[in-house]
Order: sequence, then structure tokens, then C-alpha cells
Amino acid sequence: MNIEQLRQQLEGDLPPIERWQPKFCGDFPITIKKDGTWHYMGSAIKRNKLVELFASVLIFEDDQYFLKTPVEKVRIQVEDAPFLIVEWSTQTLDNQDVICLTDNIGRQFVLGDTHPMRLINQIPHIQLHFRCLARVHRNVYYQWAELAHADGQHHYIYSGKTRFLLG
Repeated sequence: MNIEQLRQQLEGDLPPIERWQPKFCGDFPITIKKDGTWHYMGSAIKRNKLVELFASVLIFEDDQYFLKTPVEKVRIQVEDAPFLIVEWSTQTLDNQDVICLTDNIGRQFVLGDTHPMRLINQIPHIQLHFRCLARVHRNVYYQWAELAHADGQHHYIYSGKTRFLLG
């Protein structure tokens, strides 16, 4: 198995959100809090399957987050990043250690070209599908910091052959 096959196995197929061109229908009273919880009209959404459904059609366009279906597009509020990376592991593929990530709703991703890491206000974030971001949870960050490679003033982690700035 190579990295692309692992990515496909973990992530599966995605809806064709970027091809959909629905009419904007206004604001929808969903807020995603900094801790990754989803709220509807101020109350936490406790049904995980409902959060997973909403997350599957979440897209970041024009510096805003939207829930987008083939027939409508509604804007929602996000306090920081809509998702958190809460777990990680490594897999060895083609003699390379690849970092596999798990977000707060259980989806898995491979850290790499498709899902790179970048620093936003010195906090690592992972680029997910449809330009959505996942903030790296503090516990994951500290685990990575213990494994990081130093290069002068900067620290890096590797996933496969790709080097990512940790701080």
C-alpha cells in the first residue's frame, strides 16, 4: 500500500460540494465553538450522526463557512476552526513513517500534500477537505513537540518525506 491508497482507505469518497452551485439562503443558527462542539440556537448538538452529516457538507468559501447542499447554501459561524485533531498515529509505508490524524468527529486523514499543516497565530492547523481547517489539540501538539527535529530555531515533524513546521 502506498500513501495515496492509505489516504483513500481512511477518507473514502467525498460529496462533490465544489461542483454544486446552490442559491445562498442566508444565515443558519449553527455555531461551532473553539472546543469543536456544534451548537444550534445556543444548545449543543448531542447527536453525533447529525454533526457528522453537517460536517460532510461544510465548506470554507470567501473567508466564511457554509453548509452546502445541491439545493441550498447557508452560512454558519465558526469561532476558530471547525474541527480539532485529537489523535494521531504513524504507519510505515514504502519505508517511510506517515502520520495519520483523527479529528474530533472520528474522521481520519493523512498528514501530507493533500492535508498539510500550517501555523496560524503560532498554532498548528491542518487543511482538510473543502478548505476547512482542524486545529491541532494541545495534547497532540505536545506529543509532536517531544518527537520534533530541530533546525536552528525551528522545530519540524515529518510525515513521509514532507517536513512540516511545528514552531
